[in-house]
Amino acid sequence: MMTDDVVVGVSRGLDVHRTRPCCIITRQSPGETVEVQKFDSAEGALSFTRKLSTGQDNSFMWVDLQGTGMEQNRRVLQLLFPEMQSSQMEAVLDADAEDVVELQPVKGQYLIGSLACARGRGRGLSSTSTADGDAEGDAISCSFACSERCLVTVHTAPFVGLAELLCHVEVEGGRKRQGRQPMGRESHGAVDILRGSAVLCALICFTCETYLPDPTSLISEVDCIDEIVMLVAPGKRDQADLLRRISVLRRRMAAVNRQLYMKEKLLQELMGPTMRTTFVSRDPRTVCAYRET
Repeated sequence: MMTDDVVVGVSRGLDVHRTRPCCIITRQSPGETVEVQKFDSAEGALSFTRKLSTGQDNSFMWVDLQGTGMEQNRRVLQLLFPEMQSSQMEAVLDADAEDVVELQPVKGQYLIGSLACARGRGRGLSSTSTADGDAEGDAISCSFACSERCLVTVHTAPFVGLAELLCHVEVEGGRKRQGRQPMGRESHGAVDILRGSAVLCALICFTCETYLPDPTSLISEVDCIDEIVMLVAPGKRDQADLLRRISVLRRRMAAVNRQLYMKEKLLQELMGPTMRTTFVSRDPRTVCAYRET
């Protein structure tokens, strides 16, 4: 039974753009709509999660940990993923800002990994992404552990698309059952219950779309160099400056190519044959969403 402090409607009551510690627990029981609870400390979230974890097996839970301590995050992972090995847990707790996934084929399969996300500088998906050729190091890491019924995300600061993901989960978890079940939901009474794979898919698609670098500055620099080539004098000074600008441009383009390659590689892995035999991409509509991204 949820407390009176439960906020149903993340877009109305939750500020995910704060940099101080913030824990958000999203839960859906069979036949019910999504319920959201916010905590200002991981201790409160851990205590609440412990109570929920003893409930129904068919319920769905997403625990988002922002700016919380490593030991507190470890206790949450130990509670929700008791079969996770210490090395895997360390990979989730201390992940770099890169795109990697690893399937753990143990009893009750689960997926661990991390995503390079654009640091939030505004509000919503319309915010300007900071991921361009010169700001690759400004990305933040969002590591995760996901099973069929549970998702844990860990990050130090807000990232572009997080608020929209919360709203997406609220909407999808509140729809009434009508005919064929949409992607990532199972029928339990009047309301369809979410699955961890569907929420993870939405998270990955959002972060991939918002992390795409803005090519405007690169295109402008290419045009500028094209003009300089036609006007450069034969002197060594002008040629040296031109070569320097070309070198800088090549490095920026290489950084952009690397970002695009890592995102593409991540999506290809999630659509691979192994993933399709597990909860991760068993639903053809999940594969379609990854492919369209």
